[in-house]
Amino acid sequence: MDVGRRRLPMMKEHWLLECLIFVSLLIGLTQAQDRYPKVLQEDQNVKLDQMNFHYEIYYNVAFHYGDPEKGTRNIGVLIEEKDFSEENLKELFKALSKGYLMPHNMCIQVVTNGEQIYPSGWPKEGDEPEPPNYHNYPWALFFRNGENEFFRYYYGPPNGEIRTSIIKRG
Repeated sequence: MDVGRRRLPMMKEHWLLECLIFVSLLIGLTQAQDRYPKVLQEDQNVKLDQMNFHYEIYYNVAFHYGDPEKGTRNIGVLIEEKDFSEENLKELFKALSKGYLMPHNMCIQVVTNGEQIYPSGWPKEGDEPEPPNYHNYPWALFFRNGENEFFRYYYGPPNGEIRTSIIKRG
């Protein structure tokens, strides 16, 4: 009988230790989830203002690290080269920025030829080189960081000049 009484407290201690380990693991997993990106679950097909030109969104993903306001949205857009102008780019970027208010940070890549689209749809961090013909055609990159919005664009060869246009300063 004494042996049985000794086992009971040991089983309680063992059970308590298992509970503590389980709770520690849950806390660790919760903290780890905040370090890795999560895709925002929202309507990816926002109704945008009508444009005077045709465009196709080929990539649209928003990530966050625990707080959707502190994440970023990446959008890839294909337009025809004949429609590539500073005015059309401004119109497109304003409409997309207005249509996707969250998260506050946004990057939009506009290309004019399918050869410019990365095989993965969006450039991976650091290790994915640009498609070989990326700079043979016009392209643009829009950036929104909170209240600041600007874009850089390139009309392609032969001039090779990259220009910057500011849409909004915070």
